[in-house]
Amino acid sequence: MIRLRAGRLGFLGVFLVLSACLQAETREEPVEAGWSGISDKARAALPDHIGPEDVLRDNTGCYAIFDRGDNWVRPLLNAEGDQICD
Repeated sequence: MIRLRAGRLGFLGVFLVLSACLQAETREEPVEAGWSGISDKARAALPDHIGPEDVLRDNTGCYAIFDRGDNWVRPLLNAEGDQICD
C-alpha cells in the first residue's frame, strides 16, 4: 500500500513539473521593438526622450513605454488618450 502511494505521488510530481515547464515555454512575453518594428503612428506618439530600447509591444500589438525616470511601464497613448495598437 505504501509503495502504491509513493508511485502515485511520484507520478503526480513528474506530471506537475512537466506541466510547469510547458507553461513556461508557451507563455508569451512582450516583444522589445526596434525602430523597424514600430509603426509610424506609434513612432509619432513617442516622447522625445524615449528610444527604441524603451518601447515594448505586447502579443496583441499594443505599445507601451518604459519610463526610466520612475521605473514604470505605461501604455503609449495617442493625442486622444487611446493606447496605440497595430
